[in-house]
Amino acid sequence: MVELSIIVLNYNTKDLTLKCIESLINQYEKDIKNGKTELVVADNASSDGSLEALKSSKFNFLFKIVENKENFGFGKGNNKA
Repeated sequence: MVELSIIVLNYNTKDLTLKCIESLINQYEKDIKNGKTELVVADNASSDGSLEALKSSKFNFLFKIVENKENFGFGKGNNKA
């Protein structure tokens, strides 16, 4: 059962988001792998290659990606995730 959900919202901050994900996985990897924690990354229709970088990340099997088709802003982007 998931005890903690972590949502990361991205909009054209590819490098910062990848560093954030790596840091979160370093901290929570055990809990992510055993299902106690889930990591969700929502992309708000970035145009900087963020989505492709997320999909090809070496950690992509440890987080879910929500592909928003437009920039919904912070609140709605998080709610979609």
